[in-house]
Amino acid sequence: MKRLSLLFAALTLFTVSCTENISEPTNTGGISGFVVDKTTGDPVQTVNVKLKETGASTVTGSDGSFSFQHLENGEYTVLLSKEGYNNNSNTIRVTNGRIVECHITIERIPAVLTIDREVLDFGDNYSNTTLSFSMVNKNYVDLDWEIVHNCRWIKEIDPEKSITKLSFGKTQTVVVIIDRELLQPGNNETVIVVRTSDGATELTVKAIGQEKRLAALNIAETTEIKASSAILNAVITDGGVPTYSERGFVLGDSEMPTRETAIKVIPAAVNNETAFSARVGDLVLGSTYYVRAYATNSIGTAYSTNQNIFSTVAVLPTVSTLTATSEDRGTKSAVLRGTISYEGDPSYKERGFVWSNVFENPTIEENKIVVSGSGVGNYEKRVTFSDISKTIFYRAYATNQQGTAYGESFKIFIPDYIILNSNLGVQKSDLTSNSLLIWDDANNVCTNSRVSGLNDWRLPTKDELYYLYTLRNEIGGFVVNNSRWSVYWTSTPAPELYPILNYKQYYYEVNFYNGQTLIGIGDSDDATYRWGNVRCVRSLE
Repeated sequence: MKRLSLLFAALTLFTVSCTENISEPTNTGGISGFVVDKTTGDPVQTVNVKLKETGASTVTGSDGSFSFQHLENGEYTVLLSKEGYNNNSNTIRVTNGRIVECHITIERIPAVLTIDREVLDFGDNYSNTTLSFSMVNKNYVDLDWEIVHNCRWIKEIDPEKSITKLSFGKTQTVVVIIDRELLQPGNNETVIVVRTSDGATELTVKAIGQEKRLAALNIAETTEIKASSAILNAVITDGGVPTYSERGFVLGDSEMPTRETAIKVIPAAVNNETAFSARVGDLVLGSTYYVRAYATNSIGTAYSTNQNIFSTVAVLPTVSTLTATSEDRGTKSAVLRGTISYEGDPSYKERGFVWSNVFENPTIEENKIVVSGSGVGNYEKRVTFSDISKTIFYRAYATNQQGTAYGESFKIFIPDYIILNSNLGVQKSDLTSNSLLIWDDANNVCTNSRVSGLNDWRLPTKDELYYLYTLRNEIGGFVVNNSRWSVYWTSTPAPELYPILNYKQYYYEVNFYNGQTLIGIGDSDDATYRWGNVRCVRSLE
């Protein structure tokens, strides 16, 4: 290799040197030679060598050599190419069938990074402050690099220099951040340089600066005005340049308040929505307030040109009535229930229930039951009524400084009968006044009964009456002695026992002394068959 370097040292001032071999002429000739680095004179291997006229090609060996044989006399263009090197070529003439020696140099491309664009343009969008570009090492040499610039409005370049060498074929992404506050109005342009030990390349950076201005906004109507709080509302109509970084409301006790004169400054969240709101609290009941919206950017603070005026007022609580529970006719009482979902403003001082057996919507002017407590949530109280012969209307209430709020009106009707698990209602006592009745009279007694103001009473069926028999002790009031007086009528017809007697109908009876099922004659004058006790029932929905 050292010998070859010395041999080609004399070639560094020439691109190509070709001489004819002095061998005897033959019918065909050839081309042979070496490819060396133009700068160092070292042989270059794996160079693509091609004859333009014939298309024949080869690559140089480890010593940079190449050759073409069996060429006709004539001119040939030798083309050289290799990744990382500039292409080279030369025209060579083969004559008299001789081998022409041709020694050619090839020049390495400077090791400079390639950038994927020529311009990085930030435009005029004030929110666009970050862009990126990529650079690629297309050379076989691993490179260290750094970026240099002299521009005050370029805020940051990340990364600014290599941490490790950038290998061949690898890509490095670089982020450029600008500070639009430092831009001049109109076009702004600068150049950043990507520099390596073997060369440099440039990238143009552009941005359009805008004339700086304050934001613009309008105050809207104040909503949800209460005794001590309200919701303030506004709309941004122009975000300003640069865009505002703070917004909110100023509240004063005199007209057109500012941050300096306000009694309260209420900031609002900054987001992409132009409409914004904020709640203000700790207000004084009955006071008048003046409110304006504001927005602040680096230039200063802008205020809405209009203002909103409002006065605080008391707001009633929100009350609902719940269904009563544990209704008890024996004690003439029931548990009344209500709930408060909003305390009012100011908060209520009294809560409870009102009731009446005359007015469907009772007020605190009728019967009032106060229930201690505060805050939101359910409350209840057992209430004893003086008269349960009529329907009782009741509703929940809560009172604050503004007045009294009521829930919906509910009613209580405590039945004067027993409700069984079988969805059957049974009267608490017999309707026979200790006198036995024939079936027709017993049936009429139930049909005409108006216990608890209801008109759907009837005789029980055979199965229902036997069910009452099983519960006779819990229900109470039945005749259960060992006599004919223990028999009760049912509404269930029974088969004819004596058709020759031509009776109209037979009905089942149950003996409450022993549970025995009997059959009675519905319209016989015979005292043996016609008597029975009466206990009325009704079906429940």
